[in-house]
Amino acid sequence: MNTILVESQPPGAFEEISIEMPEWDRKFIEMINIRKPITYDVYTMPNLSNQIQTELERNCYCRYNLKGTDRFFLISNPIRSQTQQKP
Repeated sequence: MNTILVESQPPGAFEEISIEMPEWDRKFIEMINIRKPITYDVYTMPNLSNQIQTELERNCYCRYNLKGTDRFFLISNPIRSQTQQKP
């Protein structure tokens, strides 16, 4: 998944995911499957699991990095999602 560098936080209400949360990986997958905008700190989570990466790609997420920070934002692209749906 490509990362887009941004000057300011993308608009929207983001669900924050942290490895300090109990069952954070399950919560991450749940948020992806309902296409919720997600934010996380790449410093504490530098490598997402293959399962999470697969779900992000399947749900057409784009990754944005807030310039000068370790903060990443994940947003599902509804246009790409619609074009990838099977008839």
